[in-house]
Amino acid sequence: MEATPDPKQIASIRAANVAIGGPQTIVVDGLRIEIPSRDALLAYAAAVQQAHDRWADRPAQPEPPLIEQEGDPSGGPDLYLDVAAKPLPMRVSIFRAQPGEGEAPAVELLTAVQDAHRTVILGEPGSGKTTALERLAWVTAASAVATPATPAPGAGPLSLPVLVRLADYQGEATLVPLLRRSFNQSAALRVGDAATWLLLCAPNLRFVLLLDGLNELRRDTVEAGR
Repeated sequence: MEATPDPKQIASIRAANVAIGGPQTIVVDGLRIEIPSRDALLAYAAAVQQAHDRWADRPAQPEPPLIEQEGDPSGGPDLYLDVAAKPLPMRVSIFRAQPGEGEAPAVELLTAVQDAHRTVILGEPGSGKTTALERLAWVTAASAVATPATPAPGAGPLSLPVLVRLADYQGEATLVPLLRRSFNQSAALRVGDAATWLLLCAPNLRFVLLLDGLNELRRDTVEAGR
């Protein structure tokens, strides 16, 4: 177990620039804030990956398909039951607001969002918007879990997904409480608002914020312009 070093004093939580590594304690105006270690954040990523494992990459089907190998005396299965999950429709098109422009060609979801700073996924109820966000959460978490426990010199920031339901937004001034509640759903993390803010500001972390259910925001929140 890693030893926690002496607390570090900082003047302002909003001006903090605390890199994530081993266990740390930050003191701001007499308030002690325990910062999760990189190992704890990787455990969080593993929990997210497991939670959305139903949208994981699956091995390619054998050739010939197993159903065609049923009863093959040379080594096929005695009986094949087709209960595997079907491939998900993870293709999206760029939204075109002007009539007459025609429908944009569909591209794979990950290709569409990989270079985007902000993306809004639009679609009819049941078209797969939540599924798309859960798929992105799984992909981001799986990539984080696959990174070395000790980052190589010059390695980029560790990317972690945060999937939140906007129906749970309670009108707070910032999204920090909502993100904190999402973090704490995993047994791997227990953080407060201050620690959540420090994580968001950490120079060696990058969070992929996946906000689900824009149409589920409370009416009073929408009317207040929040």
